[in-house]
This record gives sequence, structure tokens and C-alpha cells, in this order.
Amino acid sequence: VPKKSSPKGRAATSAPLRFSGTAPPPPYYPPMRFALVLTLVTLIVIAHVFLWRSGMAFELKLTFTILNTIGWSIVLLPILFIDKWLASIKRRNAETDSHDNVT
Repeated sequence: VPKKSSPKGRAATSAPLRFSGTAPPPPYYPPMRFALVLTLVTLIVIAHVFLWRSGMAFELKLTFTILNTIGWSIVLLPILFIDKWLASIKRRNAETDSHDNVT
């Protein structure tokens, strides 16, 4: 039975993938990015503390808090989802590159 040719001239059978049994390392977040997120969250919390300690009516405080939560969700959730998507693409490309180096 003749062997099937594989793309890029590699052998049809390749070495089995090795799995170390450990989880991949967590993503690296540069210190500046971490500091920016921490500063943003701190400012949001401080603003809410001042909002809830103000003399406004309870219903108004609750309305502003809900609007603020919805607004930040609209802004931040797409950023987080795109970050996860990009990380998965980078992982896939790294796996593809490591498979291409197998001889």
C-alpha cells in the first residue's frame, strides 16, 4: 500500500504529541496593563462609594449604579472577549508552529 503524501513534504506519520500533564502557564500581563486596570477599577469603586455616601435619594443612587454597570459592561466585556479570542489564536498559532518544526 503506497503512503499518502502529506502537505509540505512531511512524512504521513509524525511523532505523537507529548503532554506534560500540567496546565499551561497563565497569560502574561505587562505591568503597565495591570496598573491601568487596577487604577481604573479603583477609581470606579471610589466613585461608587462617594455616590452611595451622597445625600441623593436611594432610587436615584440605584439608577445611577445600574446605568454605570451597564455602561462599563458595554465597554469592557467586548475588550475581555477579544482578549480571550486573541489568546486562543496565539495558542493555536504556537501549536501549529511547533507541529511544523517536527521532522
